[in-house]
Amino acid sequence: MPSLTKVPLVHRVALNELVVRLSRPPKAMTYPPAVYLRALRASMRMSQRQLARRTGLGQAQICRIERGRIDPGVEAWRRLFDALFCDLLVVPRPRRRPSEALGERLTRGDPFRDLRSPWADK
Repeated sequence: MPSLTKVPLVHRVALNELVVRLSRPPKAMTYPPAVYLRALRASMRMSQRQLARRTGLGQAQICRIERGRIDPGVEAWRRLFDALFCDLLVVPRPRRRPSEALGERLTRGDPFRDLRSPWADK
């Protein structure tokens, strides 16, 4: 059976704080990034064409992103928000507590738990 990964206490505390704080996120954190993109662009009185020039993306692509028709990758989001003088922050929002997921996995019977890990010492 593979050995467990040792996680420093500081990282476990950070994970616990993340789970607790994001169990009920503020309403503003639940909007898709396209909403923020359009609001920031409009508040800075920047046209889609100007934003396209600043990011190197096409104006039509920015229009599709703002309408939610396409979902660009993280690098494109970073470029878009960087052009609007903002930092992109990616925060994972756990759907359940890690202890609950682990308990469910153990009671359900994980089919892979008896397999040797490729990272285990040989």
